[in-house]
Amino acid sequence: MKRKLSAAFAVIMAVCILMAQAVCFTAFADSEDAPSIVVSSTEAKAGDTVDVTITMSNNPGLVSANLYVNYDADVLKLKEVKDGGLLSGVTHSDNYTTSPYGLCWVNDTAPENFKVNGVLATLTFEVSEEAVTGTTTISLDQDILNFDMDNVVFDLVSGNIQIEGKHIHETELIPAKKSSCTENGNNEYYYCAGCGKYFKDAEATIETTKEAEQLPLVAHHGGEATCTKKAVCDVCGQEYGEYAPHQYTEKVADEYLKTPATCVSKAVYFKSCSVCGQASDTETFEYGELADHNYDTTTWKSDKTGHWHACTVCEDKLDFAEHTSSGPATEYEPEVCKECGYVITPALGHTHKLTLVEGFAATCTEDGQKAYYVCDGCGKWFEDATASVEITDHDSVIIKAAHTPSDWIVDKEATETEKGSQHKECTVCGTVLETEEIPAIKPVTTEPTVTEPTTVESATSKPDKGLSTSDTVTSSVISSDNGTVQTGNSNIAVILAAVLMLCSAVVYAYGYFRKNKSTK
Repeated sequence: MKRKLSAAFAVIMAVCILMAQAVCFTAFADSEDAPSIVVSSTEAKAGDTVDVTITMSNNPGLVSANLYVNYDADVLKLKEVKDGGLLSGVTHSDNYTTSPYGLCWVNDTAPENFKVNGVLATLTFEVSEEAVTGTTTISLDQDILNFDMDNVVFDLVSGNIQIEGKHIHETELIPAKKSSCTENGNNEYYYCAGCGKYFKDAEATIETTKEAEQLPLVAHHGGEATCTKKAVCDVCGQEYGEYAPHQYTEKVADEYLKTPATCVSKAVYFKSCSVCGQASDTETFEYGELADHNYDTTTWKSDKTGHWHACTVCEDKLDFAEHTSSGPATEYEPEVCKECGYVITPALGHTHKLTLVEGFAATCTEDGQKAYYVCDGCGKWFEDATASVEITDHDSVIIKAAHTPSDWIVDKEATETEKGSQHKECTVCGTVLETEEIPAIKPVTTEPTVTEPTTVESATSKPDKGLSTSDTVTSSVISSDNGTVQTGNSNIAVILAAVLMLCSAVVYAYGYFRKNKSTK
């Protein structure tokens, strides 16, 4: 009985919920501000992993929400659920293999309704490797309450995943075809109408492209080209290839003349095409006879043998004749030919006739002059009689006047108390040339100079005192004036004798003293 009542109560609750949803949906169906919960849509290939978001907008207020995610478990596998953080108290199962999958947000301690909007959760799905091409839908069911424990109904918008499934190629043979000159042929290949791809084999293991299998056009053939018309293809009737080269031949005509004949060469013509008549740019030929000489009769050519009129092309001579002299050459005028103006003998040039201009020495009062030569004809000055060195600076021959200075002449001797004076004068004319002051003499104190003693040998023998005859006595005799030894004078001899006697006495006493000391 209790089970029947529970079942009946559940049915009644379900009907109430559906009616409430219908009422809410009707109230907001025509409003852009209707509360909505939207599942995002995306695309994927078989075997891909994709994210799908559940987003809430125009939330009128709630404290708890239960969402049930419905999806095809044969096509999609739920891998992960990430809470968006809008509502607190989220709970969900760790068993991702069931569908529908439940998400629950409950906050019993909320003081008021939550009116936040945004991403409620992000669901990560893996598309089955065996999924076929098509669309799979992710839908929602709801059970949402507000603070007053009234049901809140949202528009639930399902999301779709457009799947590109595993494709099984069904290939169609495209047979090989030869190319022509107007249509490309192709190799044998295969085409899958399902995916639009091309393959080299029926099993579709080697992919290719239509362009890669296309063969190039074959060349046109047949027909014959000329220099004015290309060849015409025997197959398609189109012109092809290049023009044929010109067929050059030798044809004499004024329009082909390159250079006319001269006295040294024949006329030269360009070859011309026998088909179209066009002249060659490079191929030529000679034709005809040599032309007559072209003499220039208005201008004489000449050398030392004579003069003539020359051919302008080959220099051949006409009207040759010997020169007619205008008269002998002079100093300034050459000998020329009266007919052609040729210079037979150049002007002789100027011959210097030199006159010596004597030189003279300068004095104390007058300038002198160097000797030089003057040409009587041209007036030029020269240093020598052969006119080899010209004097262009005429002032260079002048020898300037100059005094002859003497040595210094003392006019007044200097003393320790007064200055002196001296001068130099010209030894020729006596003119005083320079004066100078002589400084006063400074007193000079001379220190005596001591020299090495002069050795004087004495031949005085003291045999009775124990001295040998070879013993000598030395003494230094010093002058009282300057400390030097005085020689060659009687006073020195007297002093020297006295010194020798004194030295002898000293030597004797020294010997006597040593003798007595040794006997003791």
